[in-house]
Amino acid sequence: MEGNSHYDILLDGDRIRQAQSPELFPLLQGRVADSVEAAAGLEQKLEWERLLAARLRQLIAELAAINRTPLPQADRYLEDLRGFIVHLSRQLEDPKKQNDPLVASWRRALDLQKRSLASLEKAVREYTVNQNATCLRQALMAVFADRVRAAGIFAQASSSADRKKAVDLLTSALELDPGLAIAWYGRGSIFLQNKNYPQAA
Repeated sequence: MEGNSHYDILLDGDRIRQAQSPELFPLLQGRVADSVEAAAGLEQKLEWERLLAARLRQLIAELAAINRTPLPQADRYLEDLRGFIVHLSRQLEDPKKQNDPLVASWRRALDLQKRSLASLEKAVREYTVNQNATCLRQALMAVFADRVRAAGIFAQASSSADRKKAVDLLTSALELDPGLAIAWYGRGSIFLQNKNYPQAA
C-alpha cells in the first residue's frame, strides 16, 4: 500500500487504529515533511507566476511602443542587444569559464543576438533614408517575438516538476532573451536548491 504514490496515512483509519504509537510518530512526521515540501512548491509556483505576469505587462508596453513610436523602441532594443553581446562575449573570453557547462548556450545566445542586432541596425538605417516604418516594425517584431517566446518557455519551466528539465528550459529562454531577469532568478533558485552554488552565482 505504501508503494502507491496516492497513499496517505491520514486516510488510512484502519492502520491508525491498529498501529502502536511509536510506529505512528514517524509516519505522521513524514506526512508533515510532505506537506511542508508541497507548500514550498506551491509558494515557488505562485512567485514564478507573479514574475511572469510582471514580465508580460512589460512586453505589452513594448508592443505598444513598437506600434506608436518604433524608432525610440528600436534605440532601446539596440542598446539591449549591444549590452547582451558585450556580456556574453566577456563570459566566453573569461579563462575561468572555459569549462563552464553553459558555454555552448552562451555561444548560441551570442550568435542570435548578433543576428538580431545586424537586422535591426539595417532596418534603422533604411528607416532614416526612406521613413518607411514597416520594415523597422518587422525587425522590432522579430526581437519582440524572441522575448515573448522566452517568456513562454519560462512559463513551461515554472510548471515542470523536473528540475533538470526546468533548468534546460530556462537556459533556452535565456538564449532567446539574455535580459530575462525572471529566467536568471528561476535558474539560480534551482541551482541553489540543488546545492550547485558555483552555477547559482
